[in-house]
Amino acid sequence: MRTDSATLPGRPDRPNEDFAAVGSRTVVVLDGVTPNPRTGTGCSHGVPWYARTLGTALLARLEESLQPAGGTEAEPLRPMADCLAEAIEATADLHRASCDLDHPATPSATVTAVRLAGGELHWLALADSSLLLQPAAPDGAPAPLPPPRVVTDDRVDRVVADVRERFRDAFGGTPPGPEREAAHAAYAAAVDALRNTEGGFWTAGSRPNAAAEALTGAVPLAELSAFALLTDGAGRWVELFRLGDWAAFAATLLRDGPVAVLEQVRAAEAADPWTRSRPRIKRHDDATIVLCRDWWASGGSANAT
Repeated sequence: MRTDSATLPGRPDRPNEDFAAVGSRTVVVLDGVTPNPRTGTGCSHGVPWYARTLGTALLARLEESLQPAGGTEAEPLRPMADCLAEAIEATADLHRASCDLDHPATPSATVTAVRLAGGELHWLALADSSLLLQPAAPDGAPAPLPPPRVVTDDRVDRVVADVRERFRDAFGGTPPGPEREAAHAAYAAAVDALRNTEGGFWTAGSRPNAAAEALTGAVPLAELSAFALLTDGAGRWVELFRLGDWAAFAATLLRDGPVAVLEQVRAAEAADPWTRSRPRIKRHDDATIVLCRDWWASGGSANAT
């Protein structure tokens, strides 16, 4: 499988809270949840550590699920949601004794993951990172490519829509300073109250039951020419700045690559430094894309970002 990836931190003076890793036939992308600046997380390790540790644990379990005990290829032995639940539990065990895992803002992350098995692309999505599925063009069909399908767990947007509207004015032109920081803290507290609760939205945190809330599915690989996993910072290209629709996003990504897409997002953010035209909490967000093609080629790849 050939992959092309890029990631950028939201600010150069802060660690990137996104994490991406690629195995032989698996990919994971996580977006760590930025903590409330006033209440903290109850964890001494921090969100980047959590996203990196959970992502590594999940990738290992997805890779293991592709091989039965005898070591020959077979259909996956465990559902992807079970792999995520095990990874959440294992990560929690690493800091259960030293950190407050019941803290309402304990580190958590969105999760998008895929694995290739049995001629299908199996996928999992928890919270608002996205999976872009680019259909293959019919034999002999001229360009352009068919429009992509985009899988996103949009419960975050639906559940917190009222909260975002309430704080829209605070983030729509307020310069950095105490007023904006206070608004950010109040917004984060309101969102934390809706996280990982019935009727709310779900992220991967300290409790493995969140994995059962993930969206899952599968699509025949023969129907695809490419797919990409991306965090919502990269999805700003479409969803916030309206640089084009998802078909235009896919065309740009396939033609120019992930680095070019992220550079265009950064340029759009820089053109609206006070968030007046596009109100948002963060002027710049961590952004990550992993683009995958040529999975039919022999061999595999393994790397992490």
